[in-house]
Amino acid sequence: MVSNNIRKCSYADSGISESTTVKWVNPRYACYWLESCQGQHELDDCEYQRRERSGKLGIYYSSNAEYRRFLRDKINYKDLSTNPTGCTMVLLLIYKIENKTTCVLFVTKFLKEKRHKYEKESTRQSLLAFPSSNPCKKGEDHTEVALRALQTITDRQEILENYQLRLKRFLFVDAISIYPFLVTSEQAKLLMRKYSQNEEVHSLHWFSLPEILNQLPEWPNYLTKEAHGEALAQIKHVQHPTIQLKRDIDGKIFTLWSVTTNVLNKFIHEGADTVQLDFAKARLSLKMNPTGNLLEEFIEINNRMLDRCNDDEKK
Repeated sequence: MVSNNIRKCSYADSGISESTTVKWVNPRYACYWLESCQGQHELDDCEYQRRERSGKLGIYYSSNAEYRRFLRDKINYKDLSTNPTGCTMVLLLIYKIENKTTCVLFVTKFLKEKRHKYEKESTRQSLLAFPSSNPCKKGEDHTEVALRALQTITDRQEILENYQLRLKRFLFVDAISIYPFLVTSEQAKLLMRKYSQNEEVHSLHWFSLPEILNQLPEWPNYLTKEAHGEALAQIKHVQHPTIQLKRDIDGKIFTLWSVTTNVLNKFIHEGADTVQLDFAKARLSLKMNPTGNLLEEFIEINNRMLDRCNDDEKK
């Protein structure tokens, strides 16, 4: 997230010139965590932000976009009194529905990735991810963070207007909140036509949901612990194989960021785990229970999800 933008300047005082190095603060990453920060440094350089923006491990689905609040994460022994939602990043799962096909928007960014366990350090690569942003102020409304994520790809009011009303639900998983965000066909065309490359997002790409699901690895028994009382369900932390998607127009191959792969898998399984089959209607229909209707907006996904369920999940 840090921009690493450094500039040199000089000043003259009493006839003596001296050269000094001053770090330029990128407005995209300016820190307002405390009132005293006032955007004078970047988030990654703020010791208060690093100390107080602790994340919560676990997974839950919010059907009304309301956050649960915590005082402490007992799994990783983190104090959450200064960040009670436990959210440290917001992602937007932007999608459109055209010709009865759901397509999901990805952006390309330079992101740190460690593909093999034996690699000592992560390397920056151009990878597919979701538009994202981080809270830059203590107690910041996460819908404002979602707006900043959206603004990394567009400044068009036709798309930005009433954005809060469209953030109807989210999936929280391991300190990340993922909001589904529907755009119309007209908005999708405008988004692509008016997009300009910037230092954070280099390009935009649509991929069909069936193609994405076909590439995602199977993930049986992904929960390590069920939710109980106030305790959140916990998920296995596994290293999935590299996922690649091919662009139709020219056959170019793009690689998914491992974090994106994990998020997508958790989206799919959080819905698939609560599928119920109704055989009384002489057809297969998928019904989500109140805590598992995460993918109800995706009208095409039903049969795709059914194909991925094992026999126990179909019972």
